[in-house]
Amino acid sequence: MSRSGLAHEIRAELGGLEVRTGRDLWDHRVLHVLDLDCDYAVPLLRAANASGMFSAPTRWLLLRDRTIGENVTDDTLEQTFQDMAVYPDSEVTVATASLEVVDGSIAWQMTSVYRPGPFRELLAENRGTWTADRGVRAIDLRPTSRRRRDLRRTTLKSCLVMTDPDTINHLTDYENKHIDPITKANYPWVLHIASRMNAT
Repeated sequence: MSRSGLAHEIRAELGGLEVRTGRDLWDHRVLHVLDLDCDYAVPLLRAANASGMFSAPTRWLLLRDRTIGENVTDDTLEQTFQDMAVYPDSEVTVATASLEVVDGSIAWQMTSVYRPGPFRELLAENRGTWTADRGVRAIDLRPTSRRRRDLRRTTLKSCLVMTDPDTINHLTDYENKHIDPITKANYPWVLHIASRMNAT
């Protein structure tokens, strides 16, 4: 138990990262903190990815203080997350200690990483800085769902329920409005959502 009354657990091995099957009411409060300078940081990230621990509401804070060495550089960080399921709903923040000193304390650069889709490149969002004196100086205070609306033409999967096979030819015109009316009413909304999110 910490001084603030928060329960925490320190793990030194990969065991216990089993596949998550159920959700807990307190999942939104879970924050995993990992020092990327540790020897087994990358295998632990791979084990977490295999067990689905990058999906919402779980959050990750990855620390790179560069005191031990450069185990994880910018290039290896991108290679590490290249095949991982770090999608727009993921909260993975990389805190990198910068060489500049602000008001006598080291400034940490906060960057969120995600991929718009399974076959897309890793994107980085500048989230701001953190210092011991001033705390977090966020650049954008909007939630993740508002910040990551641009899916960069990622293909979304959807389905339509139709009772008449000819409905597929009349989704946007007003012919035969009495046949599959709910499908025809919802299709423009799907197009609108895809347009707002820059998806296909």
